[in-house]
Amino acid sequence: MLKPTTAIGWMSFMVLSQSAIALAVTVQEVPNPRRMNSWVADTAELLTPQTEVEINRIATELEAKNGSEIAVVTVPTTKPSASSKAFATQLFNTWKIGKQGKNNGVLFLISKGDRRTEIETGTGLTALLPSSKVEIILTQSVSPQYKQGNFNEGTLAGTRAISQALSESPVELSQPSALSDAAFRILLWILVGGLVTTSFFTIYSVVSATIKGLRNLIGVRSSPKKTDHRSSKSWDSADSSSSSSFTSDTPSSNSSSNSSDSSSSSSSSSSDFGGGSSDGGGAGDSW
Repeated sequence: MLKPTTAIGWMSFMVLSQSAIALAVTVQEVPNPRRMNSWVADTAELLTPQTEVEINRIATELEAKNGSEIAVVTVPTTKPSASSKAFATQLFNTWKIGKQGKNNGVLFLISKGDRRTEIETGTGLTALLPSSKVEIILTQSVSPQYKQGNFNEGTLAGTRAISQALSESPVELSQPSALSDAAFRILLWILVGGLVTTSFFTIYSVVSATIKGLRNLIGVRSSPKKTDHRSSKSWDSADSSSSSSFTSDTPSSNSSSNSSDSSSSSSSSSSDFGGGSSDGGGAGDSW
């Protein structure tokens, strides 16, 4: 027979387990916010409507600026996934956050039951948002707020930090590297060396030609004159240059067709994400 305390503990465990199972959500069950013209899916009900409006404003301005996409998702728990990271990667690639070919998307995932935050990044954001920068955003701007229960403040701070990082230019592109500077100096020395070499051979050719001409002139003046009694023959070959012109008259087909232009313009997708992908980049943090 179980003791009362043991029975109560077992019952509590069963209740909590059943609650966790009831709160469990799969990737397919998370609503795609783009199909509701939004960037936020607050399934855990952690955010106020005002916070969602501000997140949508930040994400919309960022996409209009450079095409980057941010999705903010809250879930009660990431179970039955193996981990919150696995859940984030699967959700990212299911929705295909980011533009196709650029892979410039970010998933900002908050799991209330796991007390875990994941920032999943697309494969094209290595320079703008590396894992080290994601860790700084989480540990300095997000987790301290979540530990105090301030989910609105922490989520807004994280969204702003992500947007700012994606708005910057990569350091590699904005500043010339030491390797590029060294290559430029080598190229400059090659050009200078080539110019000097060309000048040297040009002067040498001119001087050589001048000396040779002087020698020939002196030789002509010092040689005796000889009369040549042989009849000189001249060959006057008539210039028989025949010019043949070939003109090909290609008939021009003047077929005018008055067909109306029915090109369909694809507007920016308000029903889905752009088609990006992730290989597990980014980082996570617990609170």
